[in-house]
Amino acid sequence: MSFDDGFDKPRATRTPADYVCQITDSVCDSLTKLGRVTDATDFENNFFQPIMELFKLGWTADCQWTAIEDPAALNAALRANPKAAALIPQGAKLELSRAWATLALLFCTQAMVAENTGDTTTAWTNVIDARFAADAVISQITDREMIALHKHGMAKRGAAARLERSPKQVAKAEAKKFWKDRHDGKHPKLRTNEQFAMECMRRWPALTSTKVILGWCTAWGKEARPKSLPAG
Repeated sequence: MSFDDGFDKPRATRTPADYVCQITDSVCDSLTKLGRVTDATDFENNFFQPIMELFKLGWTADCQWTAIEDPAALNAALRANPKAAALIPQGAKLELSRAWATLALLFCTQAMVAENTGDTTTAWTNVIDARFAADAVISQITDREMIALHKHGMAKRGAAARLERSPKQVAKAEAKKFWKDRHDGKHPKLRTNEQFAMECMRRWPALTSTKVILGWCTAWGKEARPKSLPAG
């Protein structure tokens, strides 16, 4: 992905407002992927607009920085503004993707205010801070994907471990040792594989199919054959 994706204007002609639009779109996309909003309309009505209401009441990015460290402060500020009720985090723990998204949008708003008043230095500074906060939201997507992969791997390893500990697998391992002993001539009475299979089922009740055991015998026999040397 290019740094210029989403920009139609040459780099030298871009303004803070151009980046504000890109960052806002990025936040909307990230929140949608995380399931925090359903689409752009939901983002506009139930996330962006309430934040603008907070900004009008004096809620700034500096306030949000404090709120990330102190969720109670954010709860109190949000409850003081009924129009921002949609931003109230559920439960006692501040939900990080919403917190960073709120911070990004507040920086974007401050960048626009600064640009409109001619203070381009402050505008660009807020754009950079907004990009940082928006990237923190994006990282939540990566974290979620990594957690899902970790859980999937743990589940697979757990299933494999349970399979290895299953009575049938334990019995199969013992039967293979028994087969090697027979292959080495230690059980002369078991002349056929069918007799061997019946004895295995007597010794290990978890084994219930002569057909399966006969298949194992065939596979074990192939494993025990000496490897042929290459011609020449």
